[in-house]
Amino acid sequence: MRVCVHFTPKSNGRLRSAKAILHGEEIAWTMRDTDDSTRHQHDLDKIEGQMCEALPFYQNQPQELSCELPVPNHAAPSFDSSNNCVQWNLEIHLLIENSPDLKETIPITLLPSA
Repeated sequence: MRVCVHFTPKSNGRLRSAKAILHGEEIAWTMRDTDDSTRHQHDLDKIEGQMCEALPFYQNQPQELSCELPVPNHAAPSFDSSNNCVQWNLEIHLLIENSPDLKETIPITLLPSA
């Protein structure tokens, strides 16, 4: 899976690093009685790709960062039922010098392979 991030900075700065993470997890709920449930969470896969190392950026200059994230052949497809689900997210994490880190989580649907 190719991951691309496009942005236009409003000021000059420097990225310390940028990464993308493909994160799959299974979530299940068990009911003890009608008003009480417990959530169980299990990581299926967590695959990280580096989009860049240290990199300066400049005000109003468009930037593009990208990387390849391999989707495992054994990856469980996304699904949702009344008491369990498999969900996949793409997490983008930009570490910027002298600024708060930028993090974005994007839900994605992983379909079964043919």
